[in-house]
Amino acid sequence: MASKGTRRSSWRLFLKRERVNLIQKEKLEKRKILNRFEIANLPDDERKSYERYLDNLRYQASIAETLKFEAEEKVRKKEKLEIGRKMKLKGLSNDDIFELTGLSKEEIDEL
Repeated sequence: MASKGTRRSSWRLFLKRERVNLIQKEKLEKRKILNRFEIANLPDDERKSYERYLDNLRYQASIAETLKFEAEEKVRKKEKLEIGRKMKLKGLSNDDIFELTGLSKEEIDEL
């Protein structure tokens, strides 16, 4: 069992880390507020240009997310086809393969 001194040291360290984390969060919030204030005070043309830039970044992030999703879907589909192929080789019925993999009847027939 840990001594009282060790437990106190552990608690002090924990509380110190929590305080540091809280201070870092507060600094981040202050930076965000200052950033919003600076953006709001930009001349109209610069602010609009900055907003277009942010919109473009969001659009690019959306495209990247969509591409990632589509790639993951393609991998899952390939895995289902491979599993279906193995099931067919093991002699499972098309109905069982359909039920277990979700592959369409046409996809199963092509295996």
